Amino acid sequence: MLRSYESNMPGIEIILRRLKLFDLILTPTENEIGRDLVDFLSAFETTRTILSASKSYPTISLCLLLRIKIESMLHSTGTESSVLEELKHLLSEHIDARFPITPLNICGFLLDPSQLKIDISRYLTQNKTRKEKLLLDMIKRFKIDHAAHINTVQNIHTLSTSSSASTSSSATTSNISSPPMNRNLSMEYVRESAYSMKKVRDNLIQKHTPLPIISLDPIVAEIDSYMNRRHR
Repeated sequence: MLRSYESNMPGIEIILRRLKLFDLILTPTENEIGRDLVDFLSAFETTRTILSASKSYPTISLCLLLRIKIESMLHSTGTESSVLEELKHLLSEHIDARFPITPLNICGFLLDPSQLKIDISRYLTQNKTRKEKLLLDMIKRFKIDHAAHINTVQNIHTLSTSSSASTSSSATTSNISSPPMNRNLSMEYVRESAYSMKKVRDNLIQKHTPLPIISLDPIVAEIDSYMNRRHR
């Protein structure tokens, strides 16, 4: 609504004057506040658009990056209007409840090599962990039991074969055949705003050196090697 008002300010003022509703005409200062709010809130619209587009590309690795971007916008510059300053204060107080960062979000962030140098120590402290420990915990949590996986696949194959044989027998008996079902799969186009994330990412990347971990565990060693690898 604000964006629509911003682009139609002159026309709206003319209509209000013709209707003699002078008390509804905003002052130049109020109009400037409206423009500032449109610019400020557009960042949240971009975040919502990107995180809602999970059908066409994964977004979990962008959650923490977008949170960092929003937090940087919530810092008071001392030059904004009192309305915008109060809005920033309210959002800062409730951002942890409205946009929480979980270990899974941090894991997705760390698995994007281009983001490894960004300082996320505050989020790690909040979750009482370190980068290497978090990745190790996630690997153990989601590690596939290959023996159980093979048994499951074999059971599914056996059931599928039995079901296919039964279906084939029924079709032969009834002499009824149906044409194969064709799936029409379409790929959702990535919104243009998503491409701007590369610029956002480049602006946020900072120097970060992960703490070395001395361990004989090959998984820990592999994580340590990954975390110290320089992004090309």
